[in-house]
Amino acid sequence: MTSAPMALPGIAEARAFGATLRPVDERLLRQHEGTRSRWWVCDERYVEVSLEEDDADTVPVAFEVGLRGRFVRFRRGRGVSTGTTEELTVSTPAPASRLETGDGAPRGDVVAVAAALLEAAPDPALNALALLLPR
Repeated sequence: MTSAPMALPGIAEARAFGATLRPVDERLLRQHEGTRSRWWVCDERYVEVSLEEDDADTVPVAFEVGLRGRFVRFRRGRGVSTGTTEELTVSTPAPASRLETGDGAPRGDVVAVAAALLEAAPDPALNALALLLPR
């Protein structure tokens, strides 16, 4: 059984969450040869950012902003996609898989909220990711 996504944060709320994003110790993350994985979380349980960079030049291979059951994903060569997650499903105890489905909110709203979150983050690497999102 899938629950509906929680309300999408507004721009001001996303900026407040972004200002509190903190990195997870990279030693706790699974790393893949040729890339570096990074992850940031904040006090809001369902708001997070993950990033996969090329080891050689720290160019983003992919990143994903999780926003209360919705996501904005960027993949080099594929661009930006949005959708919903199963993370709010009560019956799923493990980390949820991502779904490439429409989420009921206009794509522009979800992308704008993700950009506001990234722009407000204290880490310059996250600020730079906001530049890869369409406006």
